[in-house]
Amino acid sequence: MVTISDEVKTLLKDNGFQESDVLEIVNAAEASGDKLKAADGSVCIAKNVTDNLTSYAVYNDKEVVNCYAHQMKAGEPAGGWDAEQETPLESKYICNKCGETAMNMNVSMSFMGMSRVGPAIVCQKCKDVYVEPEMVKTLAVAESILGEKRA
Repeated sequence: MVTISDEVKTLLKDNGFQESDVLEIVNAAEASGDKLKAADGSVCIAKNVTDNLTSYAVYNDKEVVNCYAHQMKAGEPAGGWDAEQETPLESKYICNKCGETAMNMNVSMSFMGMSRVGPAIVCQKCKDVYVEPEMVKTLAVAESILGEKRA
C-alpha cells in the first residue's frame, strides 16, 4: 500500500488537496493501468480528470512523492493527432497501457474558452496527455492571465 510522504502532506494542506483524493488517484491507476511509468522505474504519474480540474499523483512503490493540479484542459497535439509533427522528443516515461515511449510534444490547452499551445507528455498510440509537475506554475500563471482577460 502506498502512503503519502510528510513533504506531500504539507503540500496537500497548502493546496487544498485531500489525502483520500490523492490515494484514490493512485489506487485507480494501479487498478486500471492508466499511468505513465518512468523508464528507469523510479516513479509513476497518475491523473484524474474532472470537468474543471486535472489532478496528478507522482508515486513510487512506497509513497506519493508529489501531487499537483491544473485547470487548463490539455488536448490533442498542435495540428491534431494525424498531422505530421516536428520530430517529437522521447520523454523519460513509458505508457503503462500500451508500452509505447511517451513523447514530449506541444498540445492545445484551453481555459475559459481560450486556447494556447503548451508542452506535455503524450502517448501517441493511446492519445493520452499528461502535464509534468514542472509546468504547473506556468499553467497557473496562464490560468490567472486568461481569467483576468475574461473578467
